Amino acid sequence: AIVIGMCVFHTVNGIRVMLGHGGVGVGRPARPDYPYLPASQNSRHKMGIYSAIVLAAIAMLYGLAVMYGE
Repeated sequence: AIVIGMCVFHTVNGIRVMLGHGGVGVGRPARPDYPYLPASQNSRHKMGIYSAIVLAAIAMLYGLAVMYGE
């Protein structure tokens, strides 16, 4: 079950990283004024990370149900 969760998390996180490298959800470039706020760490990327964790947890529960279920 842990291996299933790790594989799902790795897959979803890889998709999130590829989208980020493609510019999806990064935002427009702005002048770097102090204090520096990174545009790449916005709510879209945080939601992507949280959704990867949730999908991995669901996959782990499914794997446990298949292994130890009825």
